[in-house]
Amino acid sequence: MASISAPLPSQESPLASVARWLSAAACLLVIVASCAGIALGIFQLAYAHSVYPGVTAGGVDLSGLSRTEAIDLLSRSFAYTRTPAFTFRDRDKTWQATPGELGATFAVEATADRAFAYGRSGDLWADAQDQFWAWYEGADIAPIVQFDPARAASYFDRIAAEVNTPTREASLTVNGTQVSVTPGAYGRTVNVPATVANFLEPLRVLGTADLPLVVAPSGTVLRNPNEQAIAHALDMVRASANDKLYDVAIVGSGPGGLSTAVYAGSEGLSVIVLDQSAFGGQAGASARIENYLGFPTGISGQALAGRAFVQAQKFGSEIMIPVTIKLLDCTRKDGAFVLETDGGMQIRARAVVIASGARYRRLSIDNLGEFEGRGVWYWASPIEARLCANEEVILVGGGNSAGQAAVFLSGHASKVRVMVRGDGLAATMSRYLIERIEQAPNIEIMAHTEVIALAGEGHLEHVRWKNRKTGAETEGAIRNLFLFIGADPATGWLKDCGVELDRSGFVVTGKECSGGNAESPLQSCTPGVFAVGDVRAGSVKRVGGAIGEGAQVVAALHGFLGDAAKPAA
Repeated sequence: MASISAPLPSQESPLASVARWLSAAACLLVIVASCAGIALGIFQLAYAHSVYPGVTAGGVDLSGLSRTEAIDLLSRSFAYTRTPAFTFRDRDKTWQATPGELGATFAVEATADRAFAYGRSGDLWADAQDQFWAWYEGADIAPIVQFDPARAASYFDRIAAEVNTPTREASLTVNGTQVSVTPGAYGRTVNVPATVANFLEPLRVLGTADLPLVVAPSGTVLRNPNEQAIAHALDMVRASANDKLYDVAIVGSGPGGLSTAVYAGSEGLSVIVLDQSAFGGQAGASARIENYLGFPTGISGQALAGRAFVQAQKFGSEIMIPVTIKLLDCTRKDGAFVLETDGGMQIRARAVVIASGARYRRLSIDNLGEFEGRGVWYWASPIEARLCANEEVILVGGGNSAGQAAVFLSGHASKVRVMVRGDGLAATMSRYLIERIEQAPNIEIMAHTEVIALAGEGHLEHVRWKNRKTGAETEGAIRNLFLFIGADPATGWLKDCGVELDRSGFVVTGKECSGGNAESPLQSCTPGVFAVGDVRAGSVKRVGGAIGEGAQVVAALHGFLGDAAKPAA
């Protein structure tokens, strides 16, 4: 009799089992991400015309309110400007002053606009995070208070006129603190605690030239300070840097400089980063960078630079902003380079990385400076986008930054005129950006065109442009002009050091040096001085290129510092 045996069940291999579970996990991840995306979209749609949940202004909850409702609530909540807060007594006389009488006015509409703008920067990922944290733990917006010194002066003049014995001491109570003053000698205080005196003194003697007024955390009052004075008051620029010897000093905090700081700091080098304005460089002004690795939906230049800024500090890098470098001393008398600042500081380092990038180029128009910050912009952030909502704007430039700005502004302005001196954009802009521009119905490319004149009273109002081929001139009512016409290398501070520059002012490195003896492609013709990013001759003028060079130069720094530490043979 024939026997029939049942087949044994097949055994799944461990590799196939792992693959099956990974596939299931990936599917689950896709489902979760899709659900999260849908939920986020519904959430943003629900609050498209109202303040996001958790957003407050000076402690006043504005969640879910429209702009009109927020303004009404803030107007009622901040009646403190009309409530007596200061009491002045002189024996039988008493004066009570409200913050409003002393010149303080709460800017209701500006504060409401700031609250409404929270979580709406245009950066999808950053906005989602802001919205989540506002909902989870709250986000308080600082109220905007304006100050009129003339009103304060008028109030104190009235008190002075009513006090008949100006040399007699009077009792003055400020926020519950009793102090002693001489009422008739306004501008001088006697036996007054420092913090109170610093607050009262500006109210008595402020003039227009003293504004803006800045009160530092220490209580010090700064009158119309420059950026350097504010930085010192906030301890952003530390005098203790004079006493240290750093392994590396990096001049510039754009993508190249911050990348160098991150990688050098993470490998144990002592690092200081110096910049004269703000971190991020030109990339920091880009509204959206869409072709940087790892960000498929794009990221704003400021968001990318901000993360690198925090990351560099995480690895111990010291960052001082704003600091302007006057010169680099390459004599190395004690084995260190010396960077001299415009404030008189001397920063010593065993090696220097030049990452100072380039400065924005300006149009050759005599009155251009009158409108910078008043209608002429060198960047396109959400703030500028709101200023030109539903208006026609002009953008000059044909590079990638110009393309990114044009696409961003097209979502706010009624029309964006992109003016270039050449035949078009193909030779200077990435193809993906050109396609985005071609798909935008309100962007017009104007080839062979240049801006020739600006006009306005206190703010840009009219722009005149010319067709370089036909000579035809046209004038339009334009209130916002964006300039993205490139930049010149910021290398003037190197002229006394002997660092070799090319004819355009960029730093020559590697085998391009006249001596041909640079050991690294990123080392300048002066040993120990390196260059990365846009400031380097022959570099790829892209954010990714600058970041790559910042990572690459650290190996060369280790090599130089190691050789410098070896005893002479």
